[in-house]
Formats: sequence, C-alpha cells, structure tokens
Amino acid sequence: GEAIEIVDLTGAPVRELAPVEDGWRYLGLEWSPDETYVAYMRNHATGQHFYEVNADGSGFEMVGAYESATAKLSADGSRVAYLEPGDSTKDKPAAHLWLADADGSSAAEVGVTGVISFAWSPDGRQLILATVGIKGGLATLYLVNADGSGLREIKTSTTVSVDSMPGIWSPDGSMVAFTFGDIFVVEVETGEVRYLAQTADKLSGQRSWSADSKKLVY
Repeated sequence: GEAIEIVDLTGAPVRELAPVEDGWRYLGLEWSPDETYVAYMRNHATGQHFYEVNADGSGFEMVGAYESATAKLSADGSRVAYLEPGDSTKDKPAAHLWLADADGSSAAEVGVTGVISFAWSPDGRQLILATVGIKGGLATLYLVNADGSGLREIKTSTTVSVDSMPGIWSPDGSMVAFTFGDIFVVEVETGEVRYLAQTADKLSGQRSWSADSKKLVY
C-alpha cells in the first residue's frame, strides 16, 4: 500500500494525509487552487475513485458516486470533471463524463457517451472533450459548459481517430487547437473550425501555444 504525506519546507514535521492501506495506490495528486485540500485518484483491484482530503488531514472523502477513470479540477477549484468507465454488463457500455461541484454535489452527466479525454478551459467555465465510436465516426469533439449545459459538437471525423489529447486551450481561452489527422483550431465563441496545417511526419499531439495566444508550435 501507499500513503500521502505533506511536508512543509519551513521545517515542520512531515504529516500523513492519507494512510497506508493494503493494496491501495494514490494517483494524480493535485492541490486545490486555494491550497485548502488535495485531490487524487485512489486505485485498488476493486476499482478507482476520486477522493479529496483537507490539507490538515481531515475530511477524507470520496467525491461522486461512481468509479472514476480520471478526474480533474477546474482552474478555480470550484468544479470537478470525472469519467465514469463504461460497463458492458449495464446499459452504459461506453464511458460517460460527469461534472460536479468540488465536494461532489450538483453532479450532472454530460449527454454524450464514449468520452476518452477532456480538458478544462483556463477560466474553468468550459471543457473540450473527445469521444469515440458514436455518430458513426471514429472521433468527435465537443465543447460543454462547466455546469453540463450548452453541449456543442465541434467536429466529427469518419476517417481518422482523435489523438490522445482532446485539444489544447489557448492561454486566453478563446481557441482550442486539436488534431484530426491534420491540425485545426476552433474559435470557442463562434464554433468556427479552421484548418491550420498538415501533420504528416510530425509527432501527433505535440502542440503548444505562445503566451499571447497568437502562435502555435507543433
């Protein structure tokens, strides 16, 4: 088993936030923006769930009622997005995305299936998400508001699959760059998709915005 510990660089003693438990692993440690709690995935042979614990070690609790494949906090720490894995024995064979307040309340399921990845906008107000195996295509990209409303389809491909990243938000949050074989950019406000460049002989998924959101390197 593993434990989560916190160390203060001023010299205070190391403190345990989550205890060692046989067979459990802790993944994806993430501080809340206000540094009041730590969020992480708790993995076991029986499943994986999203947990939070206060910085003083209190309030250890699971967030959300479902097993989670992955979870991410919004930039301001007020919301969390997490994937409920698909289950072929139930009526949800493909993964679903859930959005909730950081404490797990007000959870809402986003109305698409087959979600494989997602990313918060810099201001935490929207997400870009990638799905596979629906709408007759190999891959589809969507934008959705942080409360689960306003789901918008961006682009569907019937010939190529999406890379492992749903898209890269520009620092100002106005655009998302993504790869569907070639590189495209979507204007978030209008939904307009623009072709940028071919990606033949280039590393798929290797993209980065300049700080002023005016240039993209790939």
